Amino acid sequence: FAAGEIRKSFWPALGTGIVAIIVFTMLILFAALLSFILIGIPIALALGAAGFIIKVFGRLAVFIFLGEGALRALGSKRISPLGAVLVGLFVFSLATFVPILGFIFGFVMNAVGWGIAIRTKFGSRENWFQKKPVC
Repeated sequence: FAAGEIRKSFWPALGTGIVAIIVFTMLILFAALLSFILIGIPIALALGAAGFIIKVFGRLAVFIFLGEGALRALGSKRISPLGAVLVGLFVFSLATFVPILGFIFGFVMNAVGWGIAIRTKFGSRENWFQKKPVC
């Protein structure tokens, strides 16, 4: 679901991802400054765990997106999610070996991954902040 959302809203996901990476970096720097008074250590650990989870989910969505695109270009009719992830990992790894363009490609795909993870709320489209009626 999240990989399909990349096709629908690539540019908004890229923008969201770039803003999220900038905000996350600022929060990490702020937590590092707060570490001098010891309050920043648990904040930095929590931010590190959150960043890891966002990056893993975003990377999987990007790998599925790249893998499905590559397998469809090769004429595959049925695409398994695991096959798409493996082919996407191969395409991503191969593309990042190109000296300058590989860095740009990797940064853009990481930003898209962060943006998709945030925009789709980790693959669920439900509103997290809406109150549900208690029956």
